[in-house]
Amino acid sequence: MNKPIKKSKIVIVVANAGGAATGANLGYVADIGAFLGGFPIAYGLGFNTPSLVGAALAGTPRNLMLLPDIYRSTKWGLSPLKQRLGQNVKLKVNNMNNIKSESAHTAPSFDLTGKRVIVIGGKKGIGLGIAQVAHAMGGAVTVGSRRRVSDGERPDLAAFDQIVLDIRDESAVQAAFDAIGPFDHLVITAGPELGSWGAFMDPDMRGVKGYLESKFMGTWACARYAAPHLLAGGSMIFLSGGTGARAKLGLAAVTSTFAAVESLSQSLAIELAPIRVNTIRPGFIDTDFWDVLPAADVENIRSKVRATFPARRLGTAADVGHAAVFLMTNPYVTGTVLEVSGGELLVDWIF
Repeated sequence: MNKPIKKSKIVIVVANAGGAATGANLGYVADIGAFLGGFPIAYGLGFNTPSLVGAALAGTPRNLMLLPDIYRSTKWGLSPLKQRLGQNVKLKVNNMNNIKSESAHTAPSFDLTGKRVIVIGGKKGIGLGIAQVAHAMGGAVTVGSRRRVSDGERPDLAAFDQIVLDIRDESAVQAAFDAIGPFDHLVITAGPELGSWGAFMDPDMRGVKGYLESKFMGTWACARYAAPHLLAGGSMIFLSGGTGARAKLGLAAVTSTFAAVESLSQSLAIELAPIRVNTIRPGFIDTDFWDVLPAADVENIRSKVRATFPARRLGTAADVGHAAVFLMTNPYVTGTVLEVSGGELLVDWIF
């Protein structure tokens, strides 16, 4: 490398992220940056095993990876290095956490600034957690439920617009979305109360019919009447649960309904494309959903979750909110079921 290189352009990637282990990654960065930027060759100089491996794997004749610790301590610096390689050198100095190519591609972002998000069932529990995270990411959030509440009654809802909507009423659903108009993302978390589904051998089928109407048919109706109003790049997110993937005694209606919701999202990912449609499958999430149970029973469940689930902690509504924003902002994820369960399905049922 003492002889100047006769090439039209050379790309040098210098990262100010510490650690020799970044060497392999920098090899790829040098290669990709050169390729996307339209430069024929990225020259390589490895100072340790990871960087040499990175240079080899990058697949160009040479890849320059000047690791930060070496750069700070070496006598070369950029100017002498440029002299060694010749004058036809283009220098790029980047932070490893914010590498930008000269291509049209943008870095992943959770930013929802300028986006309108509708959360049906967004005034409590998981729905509220999703609404709060979407708002924190810059989204303009509208929450829907069966009744309107004042800011004085619920100051935690002051940042959101509200709509009154019973998803069991098809005509009301249609009217609500016609009134809402264009928007970007729909999240449907509304559903029946805990224990409302009944048992398979009940004297009649009122329990399962009510559960299906509120959960599955309500989700269907919201998706059906929201679809014409979704803007380009928009998405829908449904909500199921762990019993949709693994049956549990006494929960036939829940298992069947959750499985139907997940299948619906996959079908609509095809039918409504390019609108993206996904389902989140949460595990135990510590919200007011469980308040219908005796306090001692809920605390017993919490203790078992902490001791048994691989995550070794309780799930929060914010955990699901984080997953929802990921699905809203990742343009290449559709037709999938994203489990946010702390590993619940890897262990025996705890309740």
